[in-house]
Amino acid sequence: MIKTLNHLCNLLDYDKTQIFEILENIDHYYYEFSEIKYSSKTGLPKTIDGVTQKRFYNPSRKALKDIQNKLQNKVLSRIELIPNIKGGVKGYGNVDNARVHKGNVYRFQTDLTNFFPSVSDCMVYNALRQKGFSKQVADAITKLTTFRTKDSWNEKSLPQGAPTSPTLSNIVFEKIDKQILEIIGNDNITYSRWIDDLTFSSKEDFRDKCLPILQCISKNGLKVSKPKTTYRKNKSVITGVIVGLSTMKVTEKFRGKDESKMSPKQIQGRNTYREQIFKKDKQKPVANNGYK
Repeated sequence: MIKTLNHLCNLLDYDKTQIFEILENIDHYYYEFSEIKYSSKTGLPKTIDGVTQKRFYNPSRKALKDIQNKLQNKVLSRIELIPNIKGGVKGYGNVDNARVHKGNVYRFQTDLTNFFPSVSDCMVYNALRQKGFSKQVADAITKLTTFRTKDSWNEKSLPQGAPTSPTLSNIVFEKIDKQILEIIGNDNITYSRWIDDLTFSSKEDFRDKCLPILQCISKNGLKVSKPKTTYRKNKSVITGVIVGLSTMKVTEKFRGKDESKMSPKQIQGRNTYREQIFKKDKQKPVANNGYK
């Protein structure tokens, strides 16, 4: 584990002077763009009190982008996480996340509201300290990866669009993942998380576990999306894949699209995606009920 700032600087190929100069002028190393949020039910822009809701992105640039990419590849991606975390983890895709729930009857799903903006710099620092980083190194990494954005819930948070944000969000939320696993215990409930998308499934009814799970998330300072919180039986859409008792399929979004209105690249992409789901569907499911 990285214990000194000199060690971190050597890994990043930057000296302390360069790092401090970037931190002093951090506003110059991010740019911003936004997109309108749309309702998944109506397809119309989301509004609150007549104001159209937007999602803000703050990708890094120049030297900071280079530093964040090196942090991600040389440091953060090497931190061991529990197997229930699928999103933002190398080697796993959305189909892998959906597949662990195949064959189960009951499904509970929930989604975190404005996840990255709600993960504060304090949360990031504490999570890194828990992973064994020294105070000095955890502080430096936190300052290099958090930023005050327009939709931040706190002074600073994980910026949408930074290469380090998905992995850092996983590191922060892992503490909550473990609390959730304690709640579901040994009741044969499968749990997986795709960044801010949480899915639980079982062959037995586990409705009584839903409220304690939601309360656990709330107690840790995060919010869930009520419209995206559901408890279903037999079939559901999990990270873009229709998962039933015995099969997985592409969603209507892919099946129903008119090929005459698609480019050759889009058609090829859809066919490749179908083949991927078909191959995963034929593989034996992998148990995913804990972190032992």
